[in-house]
Amino acid sequence: MEFGALLLVPEDSVLQGTEDHATPAAQAVPLWPVVGKHLSQDWFQKVRRIGVEAFSVVRGGNADSEFEASSSLTKQGIEQLLLIRLGAYAELDLLDILQFHRQSHNLTTEVFDQRGPLGVEIVHRASVTRDYVERRQMRNKLDGSRYRFHGYANRLCSAQMYRDLVCDALRRKCALRPRGTQLGEGVWVGEQTRIGDSVRLVGPCFVGDGTVLEEGVTVGPFASIENDSIIDCGTTIEGASILPQTFLAAGLKVRHSIIDGAHLEHLETGTTVDLTTAGLGRRISPGARAGHSQNRGSKSRFWSESARWFHTQPSPSAAAMIAACPL
Repeated sequence: MEFGALLLVPEDSVLQGTEDHATPAAQAVPLWPVVGKHLSQDWFQKVRRIGVEAFSVVRGGNADSEFEASSSLTKQGIEQLLLIRLGAYAELDLLDILQFHRQSHNLTTEVFDQRGPLGVEIVHRASVTRDYVERRQMRNKLDGSRYRFHGYANRLCSAQMYRDLVCDALRRKCALRPRGTQLGEGVWVGEQTRIGDSVRLVGPCFVGDGTVLEEGVTVGPFASIENDSIIDCGTTIEGASILPQTFLAAGLKVRHSIIDGAHLEHLETGTTVDLTTAGLGRRISPGARAGHSQNRGSKSRFWSESARWFHTQPSPSAAAMIAACPL
C-alpha cells in the first residue's frame, strides 16, 4: 500500500464539572454535529473516495499517540501518510493535493489557505520521526511544500464559526448537505422524528433524527435541531442551533444561540446561561422521547413514515406547516 491516512481527533471528554454542568465550549467545536453530520464522517468519506483503505483514528492527538499511530501505518508499507487534524471543514480535492505533493519532490506538503494552515498534511514515511511529530505539534517552522487552497473552508474554532457553517449548509453555500429528507424549500427532517400537527417549520431549517417537536413549536428560519432532542410546546427556535440530546421546556424563545443540554450560549453577547436551575433545559438520553410522548399523550406523527408521500403530494394541513423564507 502506498497511501494511508491518520485522523487526529480532539479529546471529547468534559474538561471540568459533570456532563450536565459543562458549557458548550467544554467539548471541542469540531466534534459538534452539523445538520446531522459529523466532521469526522465527512473526512472519512473524502479519504475513501480516493481509494485509501489504511485509515486510523487517534483521539487526543498528543505527540506520543500520533507518533505511534503514524509508525504503525508506515510499518504496514505506507509510503505517503495523509495527516488530518480534525478542526476545519474544508472542501479539498485530496487527489490534487497528492499529485502536487508528488510533483514537488519534498518529504512533506502542508495545506494552507489565505488565513494559514488548515490542519491537513502529507508526510513521507522518512519524516515519521518522534522529533518531527513533536516539532509539528509545537508549530515550529518545518521544511516542505505549501499547497495553496482557495476554496470553501471553515476552521470551526468558535461557536460563531459553527453557526456560520450551519447557515451555509442550509443556504447551500457549501457542499455540506443536511442529513434527512427535504420536505419543502429549505426544510430537512431526519428519520423517526415526531412532529406535532401545529408545528411550523420555516425554511431554511433542519430537524435531526429521533427528535420530538411538540404542538405549537416553531423552528426557523436558520435553525438546526440535532438528533434525539425534545422541544416542548410553544417554544420558538430561530437563528439558533440545538445540539444532540437536549430537552427544552415549553414557551421559550431561543434566538442567536447554541444550546447544549442545560447550557445556552448567546452568540451576540457571549453570555452563557445554565438552564438547569429554572428547569428550562437539560441533557436527555436518546430513548427519552418515548416516555415523554406517552406522558403527554402526544398526537404527533412520525413524518419519516410518510415523508415520500409528503414530499410529492403534500396535503393542505402539511403544506401549511412549512413557510418558505427567502434565502
